[in-house]
Amino acid sequence: FLGYNLIGTIKYYSLQEIPIMFKRIFACTLAVLLIGMYVLTLILGLMQDPKTTDLLMASIGATILVPVMLYAYQRIYALIHPPVQDGSVKEQ
Repeated sequence: FLGYNLIGTIKYYSLQEIPIMFKRIFACTLAVLLIGMYVLTLILGLMQDPKTTDLLMASIGATILVPVMLYAYQRIYALIHPPVQDGSVKEQ
């Protein structure tokens, strides 16, 4: 798989690196989303919007719920699709 690294140079990714790369991209995207929720809550709090408390609760809930759900999805995926080594299924 051909792609670009953070510096902008071309790099060839092996098949083992592709899932790790997607996990990093997904984690960064979710981190930006959570930070954006807190920034929005702060801005609306400074503007004294009546929905600020609800947005703060949603931000705190998402901060807890999103990582827990992602961990659960990863565990379920690992159970459904066990890793393959040398053509045989690895025992856990």
